[in-house]
Amino acid sequence: MARLSPMVCAHRGRSGVAPENTLVAFDVNRTTDGEGQISEMTLEEIRALDAGSWKGEAFAGERVPTLAETLEAVVPNCVLDIEIKQRGIAEQVVAEVRAADVVRGVTIVSFDLEDLREAKAAEPRLACGRITGGPEAEGRE
Repeated sequence: MARLSPMVCAHRGRSGVAPENTLVAFDVNRTTDGEGQISEMTLEEIRALDAGSWKGEAFAGERVPTLAETLEAVVPNCVLDIEIKQRGIAEQVVAEVRAADVVRGVTIVSFDLEDLREAKAAEPRLACGRITGGPEAEGRE
């Protein structure tokens, strides 16, 4: 029997040690010094927020990274799971992944099968995975 190695995942980054990843956050109140819906903010407004002070003085001034910056920093060291939470952005996400030339270092995940279909159609080499609510959620689509 083949021996399987576990996949280690860090939800929102290594949030026990450093400020959690806010790339996919919808409400900036909890993770930055700002207020409001991230979907109603410009990139310039988001980049001006302090996403680290709440975690400690050592992290003061930590900024919310763009997807491109995250791909550049993370993917050379490990596989990155990108969860698509907002409908209709799968092709944009795939375009960023392709532009960074890290298709083999990324897995796209989502609760929504259509997001995964769109991602796979845009880039067939891309690994995709469906997030579920567990075995008890099966059959409730």
